Amino acid sequence: MSQAPVIVGTDLSHSATEAIRQAAAWASRTSAPLVIVHVAPDEVFRALETPRVTSALQARTGEILGSSAPPFEVVIASGSPHGALVRLADERHAALVVVGPSGTGTVGRVVFGGTAEQVVRYAHCPVLVARPSPKAGVVLAATDFSEEAATAVAAGAAEAKLRGVPLRLVHSLTEPSTSLSLLGPMIISLPEMPDSEREDLRNAAETTLRSLLEATHVPGACEVLNGPPATAIPAEASGLSASLVVVATRGRTGLARIALGSVAEAITRHSPCSVLAVRKGSGHPK
Repeated sequence: MSQAPVIVGTDLSHSATEAIRQAAAWASRTSAPLVIVHVAPDEVFRALETPRVTSALQARTGEILGSSAPPFEVVIASGSPHGALVRLADERHAALVVVGPSGTGTVGRVVFGGTAEQVVRYAHCPVLVARPSPKAGVVLAATDFSEEAATAVAAGAAEAKLRGVPLRLVHSLTEPSTSLSLLGPMIISLPEMPDSEREDLRNAAETTLRSLLEATHVPGACEVLNGPPATAIPAEASGLSASLVVVATRGRTGLARIALGSVAEAITRHSPCSVLAVRKGSGHPK
């Protein structure tokens, strides 16, 4: 394939059905090839079952997408699901990998974890964690004003423009202040920030958000949130009936894998709608 494809992983579960729908819509909108991937447990199974599973996936995809189905390729890979998806994305220079949230909560709600979490953590291209989402809702892009977060702002603006919906830029005042705080609650509480200092920080954050929003040339609004971003940002997405949340992830090597299993993944885990996780340098998945 000459053009970067949209790759979607499926285990034929309910959450994978939504992933196929959103991957097909993304591929159609960007005129990208669509690759539907099922991962077999081992090479022997793959060799024996590829024709049968391929036929089943083609039929199932036809049922899900109906006449709106774009041309697609079915690939049967082997190995761990997340490893196979990340490897194929690298080999095909994928524009986007789409996965459904993995696992089920105590009340039957599909939650983030397993394969989805690992793909978000290790894929080098943008990853869309597909959940049923309002079609006309705002695109919410989260920023902590870091270099990495600039990628999320740019991708969020591009998506809002393509979808014809407003962009909402948000920043949470409560950010981990040390690398140790990323690992969990501190045994010794940090001192409370004086109200005057907090107000100065809020004003500075609002000014920066407005500047970032104006630079995107996309209609929208911005807001400074209170509380940890892992909970404040999903709550904001829920209150706005957002169609998409965009967050930035960082590369993980060595100890960074411990320190950054954190904010972006927590936002992805708790968000009520689809989440696009982008990495610095990956840009918008066109």
